[in-house]
Amino acid sequence: EFIGNDKKRFEVHSEIADATLEGAFDIEQVPVAFMQYLSRNFPEFFQRLGLKAPEKEVRPQSFSFNARISDSKNLLAVFDSRLGPIRNATVEGYFDNVLDSIWAFVDVPQFRFDKIELNGAGVMLRLEQSFGNIDLALAEPVLNQKTYLSPVKVLGLLERDTFDIALAYESEGMSFLDKLNLNARLFLPDSLNYRVEFSQSNLVLLETPWLINNKNYITFR
Repeated sequence: EFIGNDKKRFEVHSEIADATLEGAFDIEQVPVAFMQYLSRNFPEFFQRLGLKAPEKEVRPQSFSFNARISDSKNLLAVFDSRLGPIRNATVEGYFDNVLDSIWAFVDVPQFRFDKIELNGAGVMLRLEQSFGNIDLALAEPVLNQKTYLSPVKVLGLLERDTFDIALAYESEGMSFLDKLNLNARLFLPDSLNYRVEFSQSNLVLLETPWLINNKNYITFR
């Protein structure tokens, strides 16, 4: 549907979800434009994940998007039986492949994986070219339907192929894990491995403080 000034609106409605794109775009080229954006700005992560950007010319894409997932029903269970349905979740944001700019906010009131529930999950993403923030907040994690944890906040800073992470958690009551302040960096040290390198961090277990020394790291593939 054209709405003037070379802009248009594309809508999808179903019992599972409703979605809208509005702006200057070619719906067939949107996935290609997004993959090319990732390839340009985060090339090492992109290649390491086995992704490949289509080599085709893409016109400028500049649009806002929003979606509401009413009920995913059993669709996620097709990929993994431990995944529960997503209900009343929302996604909104903006993408521009000329400026290489993207921002998005995701709100998921409730999500379950096996015996882990993530209630009140929110993700905020704002990237300009190869630099930006990816932040996560969990209002109420629940384990085994009986252990209610305090809110968790994760702040992420992405700069090309390096991802700095700061995680903060502090129990509001009696808990095995009383407090955790974790600072780490995820990057690719070579052509095969990932590495998580920790900055000085601290945690408190059963009221006993522990210090994570600077430059400890975990390497994995």
